[in-house]
Amino acid sequence: MAQPTDLPTWATSATGIAGTTAPTSGQQLDGWVPGQKPPAQYFNWWQNRVGQWLSYLKNLTNEALTWSAKHTFAAGLASSVAPSAATDVVRKTELDTKAADSAVVHLAGAESVAGVKTFSSSPVVPTPVASGEAASKGYVDGKFPAPSWTNFTLNTSAWTGGTGAFAPAYWKDSFGVVHLKGYAIATVSPGGTLVPIGAGALPIGSRPLGDRVVASTSWRSGAARSVGIHMTASDGSISVDQTTAHLSGDVLYLDGVTFVAEQ
Repeated sequence: MAQPTDLPTWATSATGIAGTTAPTSGQQLDGWVPGQKPPAQYFNWWQNRVGQWLSYLKNLTNEALTWSAKHTFAAGLASSVAPSAATDVVRKTELDTKAADSAVVHLAGAESVAGVKTFSSSPVVPTPVASGEAASKGYVDGKFPAPSWTNFTLNTSAWTGGTGAFAPAYWKDSFGVVHLKGYAIATVSPGGTLVPIGAGALPIGSRPLGDRVVASTSWRSGAARSVGIHMTASDGSISVDQTTAHLSGDVLYLDGVTFVAEQ
């Protein structure tokens, strides 16, 4: 059935409105009784109200409505306006552009993500526990701290050492490996092949379990010579162990000498 084009308006002028009178509540409840002749004002009121309601219903599609009960639409809802407010109805058009739940990464739960991912900001991760877990810069820096060198006292009766960053020194890293650095210059030409550089140079905790000899280099008259740096386990002394006695002026380099601290 097509919608009528005209509205049955009634008694809408000032005169017409003045000529409307609402029936009493009892009359409205009982309705007309046989033989009753209602006054024109009653009919004017009734027909005026019918016209107002029909006009309201005709314009209902332009009204903002709040429904207090659930409504079921067998044919669905259609809208030409994209949703903007949080409570707006979302159309299939908008839903079709959204990724399926199975295709997105969630805030919780174990998931496997394939492909290369580039982060514009570094992700924040907890302290790693299991193998394969990511580690933060702070955690890695704690495992690999900057070297903290300790100068050791030279045997000044036979050597003089470099100064500043070149002073003979040792450092034990977080893995228990002891590193030596710096250089020493022989001031005498003693006999023998085991000449102390620093007596008791290495404290307990930075000594090998047994005596260790690590290859190093000395310099004499423009030529390099192979020598061994001897660490004595019993007292932590560091000596130069060479097949031929060194001479005054020989320069002994300690850089690169490393060994595992076992006691």
